[in-house]
Amino acid sequence: MAPLLLQKNQDIRAISFIQQKEQLRTFIKHTIMDFTKKNYDSSHSDTSGFGKQHKNHNGLTCKKIILIICLIIFGLSIVQAQDLKFGAKAGLNLSTLQPELTDSRTSFHLGGVAEISFMDVFSVQPELLYSAHGAKDQDDNDGDEVYKVDYITLPIMAKYYVIDALSIEAGPQLGFLLSSEVEDNGETEDLKDDTKSTDFGFALGAGYKMENGLHFGLRYYFGSDVNDIGEDPDEFKNRVFQVSVGYFFD
Repeated sequence: MAPLLLQKNQDIRAISFIQQKEQLRTFIKHTIMDFTKKNYDSSHSDTSGFGKQHKNHNGLTCKKIILIICLIIFGLSIVQAQDLKFGAKAGLNLSTLQPELTDSRTSFHLGGVAEISFMDVFSVQPELLYSAHGAKDQDDNDGDEVYKVDYITLPIMAKYYVIDALSIEAGPQLGFLLSSEVEDNGETEDLKDDTKSTDFGFALGAGYKMENGLHFGLRYYFGSDVNDIGEDPDEFKNRVFQVSVGYFFD
């Protein structure tokens, strides 16, 4: 009786995993198609002026293409996966805006993760996170200025398990700006118009995953210049050190 029950449970898990893969593959396919169609339509719909029409003609910008490629990679990864787990994570951010602002802002990140396993030692981990970046300016004469640059980030990390539980990871990250402001002596100034709407970079890290689903991670992110003031030559590149803890659901 026990072996039959065990086999039945294994069959149910296998069917459930196949269904999850198919649902996610369908979702990714429709998302890519809708996203591409909207950008194609927008590139041909506006004829109100030469400058605007010319700008919209390049509807699929480089960063949008990167997002589509990330979605395609995610979809293909699901199709080829041997195992798929979902979870959540949260943790500490220590961020700067190099090379101009080198004093760290202490903040946090949180969101959802998925681990797509291809073999025992290799997997891909896409994440969707709220992540608070920025820096402090301790050289300000009136006290510390705090620059708050917050994103929705999409890291896609390739993970290699050195031993059963310990992994090293690396991969690209795309960030979508939510807000950008500076606080000084209780006053807040909005900087969103002076900050690029997207940030693209590369992350390196390590993780440790326990058998009960609990996992821990260290990561360092090398971002791009977020300064969107054309006449300003100063660079403010996102640099973020992250410490996280999370849990994978069965």
